This record gives sequence, C-alpha cells and structure tokens, in this order.
Amino acid sequence: GMVVGLTGAFAGDWAIVSMYILFIAVVTLRARGLAGKKSVLDV
Repeated sequence: GMVVGLTGAFAGDWAIVSMYILFIAVVTLRARGLAGKKSVLDV
C-alpha cells in the first residue's frame, strides 16, 4: 500500500513492478522459513 503509493508518485508503471517484486520476495522468504530449506525459486 504505502510502497505502491510512494512509488506511484514517481513512476506509475514501477508501482506495479515493485508490488510484484515485494510479493515474490515475501513468498520466497515465507516458503523458505516454513519448509526450512531452499524454495523452488532459488537457483
């Protein structure tokens, strides 16, 4: 919410991009924490 709002004030498209990046980062970290091992996204 806040990140998208601040980013949107500078660049509209980057608001969407930053939201996806943040979402992927959260999912990756949560998956790694719950499973206790590397997630599928890690190479």
